[in-house]
Amino acid sequence: MKASLNLLEKFFSSCDQRNWGYSSSQISAAEEKLSISFPKILKQYYNRFGTCPYITQDGNNIPVPLALEDFFIPGSLYNAPYTPKELDFLVFSSISNVSAIDYGIRLSELSLEDPPIYLCDYGNSSWILENSSLLNFLVTATFWQIAYESKLDYHIDIDPYNYNSQECPDLNYYLNHLGMNGYELENLCKTGYYRIFLKDDVILACETDEWVVPEEPSEDIVWLSIASNNKEKIQAIQKIPNLPWTNNNL
Repeated sequence: MKASLNLLEKFFSSCDQRNWGYSSSQISAAEEKLSISFPKILKQYYNRFGTCPYITQDGNNIPVPLALEDFFIPGSLYNAPYTPKELDFLVFSSISNVSAIDYGIRLSELSLEDPPIYLCDYGNSSWILENSSLLNFLVTATFWQIAYESKLDYHIDIDPYNYNSQECPDLNYYLNHLGMNGYELENLCKTGYYRIFLKDDVILACETDEWVVPEEPSEDIVWLSIASNNKEKIQAIQKIPNLPWTNNNL
């Protein structure tokens, strides 16, 4: 399944989205402040979802989009004493409460319709490729965040570290029982190991054993959550026989 902003709109179709974005004038002011033009996709995302209540500045080792007014271009003291040689990036997303990681777009690539995304991790003096597509990064990071941080109204989880009654089933076991094979969201991330499945208005988000792209990920679950704003669907999933869960909020 290809990432698109329409996927987010469809998923949140039952929500009032009227105040979920920055105005065109606010976006133009931010561009003027930095003396640059943002990529079309970035402007569309912030116009439609930039102030979405399911997207916050707090995350547990998860990319979180910055508020529009907090976009910046690194200065000469950035990431000191590990200041990268390259500083010509627009930083628009960050992980700050666990590990200091910023995500940016090369200034020379801002004119591209869907530019690649790079990350800079404190302790490293270089930017590395994170995702070959800005659109894919924005959509997958949003779905991952709202599932991992339990931002939706209803969710049930499996945590193998607290699972003692029997051997923890693998990812395929859950996909087969839930009929979610074939519903995986394409993830072009070059450094991550999370997988996202979308069916109707239900998210299955799963972290598997760490893997190095382009190697195939393990099916062994490190963490898995089913989340939705539809209580009835989560309750129905919870009642499926032989589908164990560790925690739930119902």
